[in-house]
Amino acid sequence: MIRIENTLLVALLLGVGCSSSTPTPTDLKDQRPAMATTAQTPAPTTTAMSPEQIMAAMKEASTPGESHAMLKSYAGIWKASVKEWMPGNPEPRISKGISINKPILGGRFLEQKYTATANGQKFEGQGILGYDNLSKKYTSTWVDTMTTAQFSQEGTFDPATKVITMSGSMTCPMTKKEMPAKTTMTMIDKNSYTFEMYAKDPSNGKEFKALEIVYTKAGAAKTVAATPDKK
Repeated sequence: MIRIENTLLVALLLGVGCSSSTPTPTDLKDQRPAMATTAQTPAPTTTAMSPEQIMAAMKEASTPGESHAMLKSYAGIWKASVKEWMPGNPEPRISKGISINKPILGGRFLEQKYTATANGQKFEGQGILGYDNLSKKYTSTWVDTMTTAQFSQEGTFDPATKVITMSGSMTCPMTKKEMPAKTTMTMIDKNSYTFEMYAKDPSNGKEFKALEIVYTKAGAAKTVAATPDKK
C-alpha cells in the first residue's frame, strides 16, 4: 500500500513542481515590456530531485516506526476520572467519562473519542495523536463541544519517565487572548495512564493545574492515584 501511495505522490509532485526545481526564464511568462540591457542573465540553478529521491523522501515521511508503535499502548476503552480547576479555586470540579482510543490510518495516528456528562450536560470530544517523522515530534489536535476552536500541540516523549509533554495555545473565552498551555500524558502501566493540563492564570500569569484525568482501562481492577503536581 505504501508503494502505491508513494507512486501516486511522485506523479503528483513531479506534475506540480514539488521537486524544488527553479523555473527557467522561458517558463515564466513575463508580461513586462522588453528592456534593452547589456547585462547577462545568470543561468538558473536547479535542485531537482529524481523520482527515486522523491520516493525515498515520501517513504521516510509516511512509514510508521517505533514512535508510532508506542501510541498503541494508549489504545482501548478507558474509564476517566476527571478533576478540573479554575484559577484561584482550590476545589476541583469532578466528573467521569469514557474514552475509546484506537489506531487509525495504518497505525500512523491514534484516534480518541471521549464522552462524559458534566453539570448535567453531555460533553463530547475527539482527538488525534500522532508522531511526525520529519519534525521528530509528537503532535495532537483536539476538538470538543465546549468550543468551536481546535487545540493543537506538539512535543516530545521521554522514554525514561514514559511521559509525552506537549505545548500549544488556546484562546481564552474571557479575555479573547491567546493563552499558552502545556499537557502531559504519563503511562503508569498497561492498565492506566494520566493526562494533565497546565495553563496560566490570566490575572497574574502564574501557571496552574487546570485539568487532571486518570484513565483506567475498562475491566481492569486496579485504580491508580493521580501523579503529583508538576512544578
